[in-house]
Amino acid sequence: MQNNFANHRYWILAAIIIVGLIIILYPLTPYESLNMNITRSEAIHIAKDFLKEQNENVDNMYVEVFLDNSPVEARYILKKLGGKEFKEYGKNELWSNLSWTVYFHQNLPRNIQQKSITVDVSNNGKVFGFNKILPDSIPIASINKNEATSLVSSYLKNKIGDDFEKFKMTESREENIKARTDYSFRWEKDEVRLNAKIIITARVLGNKVGSFSYYFEVPQQDREYFLAIEAIYGTVSVI
Repeated sequence: MQNNFANHRYWILAAIIIVGLIIILYPLTPYESLNMNITRSEAIHIAKDFLKEQNENVDNMYVEVFLDNSPVEARYILKKLGGKEFKEYGKNELWSNLSWTVYFHQNLPRNIQQKSITVDVSNNGKVFGFNKILPDSIPIASINKNEATSLVSSYLKNKIGDDFEKFKMTESREENIKARTDYSFRWEKDEVRLNAKIIITARVLGNKVGSFSYYFEVPQQDREYFLAIEAIYGTVSVI
């Protein structure tokens, strides 16, 4: 035993030093600014309160929670801005690169369509997106495209605020499915200094808003680069 320790003591000492340096230096790194300020349980509570406002009852649904640390987005922003500005960027935005995804579902077999809802809750406890999926067979009275556009625009202005007026609609689609007509929309705002975009997407299911998402979009070429790096070296958590 003593011989084994003697043979490996330098490796053990080196490991202790490395761990100590990580603990000491981590607060000085830009990733330290990505703090999760709410717990998993708090995220569930926030998501349920949000859905209650949407008149969605999820009391009898199964719930799962996942952590999303947006590694590609965080690394891209860090690369463009450097550590100091990275810490400040996005602090006052509704969208977040560190969040909980709260997933409500009926837990039915995979071959059966089911209702499910995901809610995105930021590290500061703000809801910046949700997505409701309904079976195609569920009938909902439908509205026309102009009515759907007006409905979702009013909804997003209420959720996002005056900043929504700075976005330009770049896409709108009509989807005629079995029991209703759905609509999907996309808005963009240029983030010039980062050569990127802030994106809002939304859907109207029949005559109600069924989803919206608000996020930072990394240019495709850069996204592929960071994903390739992850594939080669493995994913390193930013938390």
